[in-house]
Amino acid sequence: MTIITIIIKGIIIIAVVVIVVAVEVVVVVVVVVVVVVVVVVVVVVVIIIMIIIIIIFVYQLKHLPLLGVFRDDFSFNQFIYTLAAYVGEKITGTTWEKLMRTHLLDRLLMSSTVVEADDVTAPGFARSYVSEQGLLKEINSKLFK
Repeated sequence: MTIITIIIKGIIIIAVVVIVVAVEVVVVVVVVVVVVVVVVVVVVVVIIIMIIIIIIFVYQLKHLPLLGVFRDDFSFNQFIYTLAAYVGEKITGTTWEKLMRTHLLDRLLMSSTVVEADDVTAPGFARSYVSEQGLLKEINSKLFK
C-alpha cells in the first residue's frame, strides 16, 4: 500500500464518521423538535379545554335564580372562587390548599392560618358551633373533611 492509498482510506473513514455523526445529530434535533411540538400542542389543547369549561360555567351562571333585587339586596356566592380554585389546580397540578399555603399564607408569614380540613381538628384551634333551640352545639369536625 502506498502512502496515498492510506491517506485516501483515512479521509474516507473520517468522512463516513462525520456523516454518521451528522445524521445522529439531525435525528436528535428532529426528535427534540417533535417532542417540543407535541408538548406545545398538549398544553394548547389543555388550555382550550379549560377555556371551554370556564365559558360553559359562566354561561350557566345566568340561569341561576336571583336571590334578591339587583343592586338592592346583597347575596353572596362562591362560584367564582370555586372556579379560580379549579383553574389553579388544573394549571399547576397541585391542590388549592397547597397553592394557598405556598403562594399566599407562607409569603405573608401566616403560619397559624389553616386551609386544610385536617388542620381544623388540630389542638389550639377554635371549634365551630351552631345554635339549636337556644343552645350551642359543637359541629362535628369530620364535616369539614
